[in-house]
Amino acid sequence: TRGWEVKPLYSALAPRAQWEAVGPGTRPRIIVATNVAETSITIDGIVAVIDSGLARVASFDSRRGIDTLTIRKISRAAAEQRAGRAGRTGPGRCVRLWSEREHARREEFERPEVRRVDLAEAVLYLKAAGVVEVRGFRWLDAPTEESLQRAERLLEMLGAVDEDGAITEIGETMARYPLHPRAARLLEAAEEEGCVAEACFVAAVLQSEGVFTRKASRAQRTRFQLPGDRADFEAEWRACEAAERARFDPAQCGELGIHARRARETLKAWKQLCALAERPAIRAGHVAMDELRTQLGRAMLAAFADHVAVR
Repeated sequence: TRGWEVKPLYSALAPRAQWEAVGPGTRPRIIVATNVAETSITIDGIVAVIDSGLARVASFDSRRGIDTLTIRKISRAAAEQRAGRAGRTGPGRCVRLWSEREHARREEFERPEVRRVDLAEAVLYLKAAGVVEVRGFRWLDAPTEESLQRAERLLEMLGAVDEDGAITEIGETMARYPLHPRAARLLEAAEEEGCVAEACFVAAVLQSEGVFTRKASRAQRTRFQLPGDRADFEAEWRACEAAERARFDPAQCGELGIHARRARETLKAWKQLCALAERPAIRAGHVAMDELRTQLGRAMLAAFADHVAVR
């Protein structure tokens, strides 16, 4: 990269950093972008696109019971959109890192998100807005009956709707949170149990990809575990504290098996959730993951009762 500027570009990037990527400059530039660059922006002077053919896509994870981001192959239509980033203001070319034969086998278009993700959050918001029968709502892309039934079963289990599908008082409160209903129910239960800050951290972890790197060894993970731990969240909390002490330095965190960026984002999300729950973004001395295990367990049960198993 000698003589070149290398700039990241993704939706959560600070506005100033985004401008550094797309604004004018004096040196040749390489922009490492997510699929946010497919349709939402035109960058002057782009002469070449190198396309991995992959994207992080939100979809329902039945194992975890929530939506999660997974890496998937993009459709042919998305590939055309990416190719269009080059040559918009002059000659350009696109290099695709997969074969023509594989390209022909890919889906023509992306599946609408409404048919990929869990609809519990959308259904709860609709009911809170007064839409009694969600099947009669004018969806841009109609969801499947299976996904609507799954959403309604989950909301009933969480106590957000009654047997007739009408929103309950708890459901009205849950709809105030910009969160998946499981996370909203978790925070509601945590209020009763007196472990809101701890539950906010659990919710932050559940919405992330975890703070440990994929290559973290057992020894690296065990370093953050104590004999009395009942949940992975306790080790994740200690790992986040260690990452913060290291000022989220990628090299130092990597030696500990911690993903520095994800640890930073998890703590940021935790603070935001604390504020949503009208709790100050309190520090380590006020978070008692090890002292409130029973209370936190009961709060988790309210949100994930359908995921309970007997060992």
